[in-house]
Amino acid sequence: MTMKGEGSTPALNILIVDDEADICKTLAVCLESRGHRMIAVSNGKDAQLETDRQVFDFAFVDLRLGTENGLDLIPPILGACPWIKIVVITAYASINTAVEAMRRGATDYIPKPFTPEQVQLVTDRAATVRSMEQRIATLKEDLGRLHPKVSFTSQHPGMQRAMELARQVAASEAVVLLRGPSDLLHSQ
Repeated sequence: MTMKGEGSTPALNILIVDDEADICKTLAVCLESRGHRMIAVSNGKDAQLETDRQVFDFAFVDLRLGTENGLDLIPPILGACPWIKIVVITAYASINTAVEAMRRGATDYIPKPFTPEQVQLVTDRAATVRSMEQRIATLKEDLGRLHPKVSFTSQHPGMQRAMELARQVAASEAVVLLRGPSDLLHSQ
């Protein structure tokens, strides 16, 4: 994911999986005008080849791809790109298919025909979520570097009991005094 400019929505790398050329063209025009990059394919096999070749931030997946069920593509796409946001698009919208799409890992579901505003809304929302996820991951890495976990080990039963007691009360405000010979820390 790259930034288009300060204060703007990040540019997404988008996969479109739909067997209708007009839908692919409509999505491409709408998304390219907002600075996103996309690849359009018409079937599940090509979608899986593309996810093996490159990283995608976002995907539009049609519910019906000829004889294929687009919902069956959600798990393999997520397996290849775990952070990807998938929107199922369909001319056959129903509550059951929407629930099933979400259960399999889709983040949104929009019926056809959709408007450019709907496409913009779901892509902006996905870009915002993806940006926050990346920021959280960076903060976790920074936190791990600033405060590395310390591991104390000892084979001595008395020291093991003391360390277990310290773990149990660590989150509380209790004051704990550990007493005993200091050579227990060095025993292996």
